[in-house]
Amino acid sequence: MTSRFGMGDLVREMIAIAQLHRVLLAALAVGLIVVYTLLDLTLEGASNAGGMVAGLVVEYAVLQRMLDRSGEPWRLGSMLGSQLLSGLGMLVGLVFLILPGLFLAARWALAPAFVIVDQRRAGESLSASWDATAECWKPLAGVYVILFVVFVGTLVGAEAVIQSGFVTLPAWGQSAIPNVIAVLYSIACWLVVAAAFRLWQSVIGGIEDVFA
Repeated sequence: MTSRFGMGDLVREMIAIAQLHRVLLAALAVGLIVVYTLLDLTLEGASNAGGMVAGLVVEYAVLQRMLDRSGEPWRLGSMLGSQLLSGLGMLVGLVFLILPGLFLAARWALAPAFVIVDQRRAGESLSASWDATAECWKPLAGVYVILFVVFVGTLVGAEAVIQSGFVTLPAWGQSAIPNVIAVLYSIACWLVVAAAFRLWQSVIGGIEDVFA
C-alpha cells in the first residue's frame, strides 16, 4: 500500500521530529563532531573506517529512538546489507546519469526504517521501501536534492574562504568544519527517513497523530 505526501508535509514532519528529539540530536552532533575531529588529528586515515562503523551504529540507535522502537532487538547485519546493496545500486545510477541515482536513493530511502520497525532482512527492506515510495518518491528526491545543495554549497564555500587566506584557522578548526557539515547532513538524512516512514505509517495504519 502506498502513501501520498508532499514536500511540505515531509519538511514539517522532519521539523517536528527534530524538535521532539532536540536534546538528543544536539548532544549527538557535538559528540560526533568532536570524535571525528580527534580521529582526523590523531589517527589520520582511521576516521574513514572507524567513522563508517560508528556511523552505522549511531544511525541505527537514533532511528530506533525516532521511530519509537528503542529497546527492541538490533539487526545491524540487515541494516548494513541494505545500505551496501542500495549504495551499490545508487553508485551505478550516478555513474551513468545523476537522475537514476537520485531516483534509486528516494525509492530505497525507507529501507532502514523497515529493518528497525519490521525486523526485515536487507532484501526485504529494500523491496518494502520500493513499494512504499511508489507514489511519494518525488518529495523525497526533492528534499534530498535541497539538502545536498545546501550542505555541499556550504562546504565548498567554507573551503574557499579558508584557502583564500581570508580566515586563518588552527589545524583542529580546519578539520572540524567538514566534520560539522558532514554530521549535520547525516542527521538531516536520518530525519528524512524517520519523517517519511511516519507519514507513510500514519496512512496505512490509520494513525491520526503520529506522536500519539
